[in-house]
Amino acid sequence: MPDALRTVQALADRGIGLQALDVDLDTSTASGRLMLNMLLMLAEWERDLLRERTFEGVARARAAGRRPGPKPKLDEEKTAAVRAGVCPINGVWGPAFH
Repeated sequence: MPDALRTVQALADRGIGLQALDVDLDTSTASGRLMLNMLLMLAEWERDLLRERTFEGVARARAAGRRPGPKPKLDEEKTAAVRAGVCPINGVWGPAFH
């Protein structure tokens, strides 16, 4: 989490410490800075892990011939019905309606 570290460092450069009272964290102490760095590293690891899992899931879906992401809300038949009803009323040409 480089942004969080930069923010905490910018505050520290101005003589401002960060205190989180619910977890007893105080960045004006050595142990508080250590704890903050550990928490930020865990958050970065968790973010990277989520990213890896997402990429793996997309790759599995594509390999199985599926489109990644949520299932479409409307099937082709319902989409055609909506286009037929909505487009003429609003003066929109069919392919312009998504």
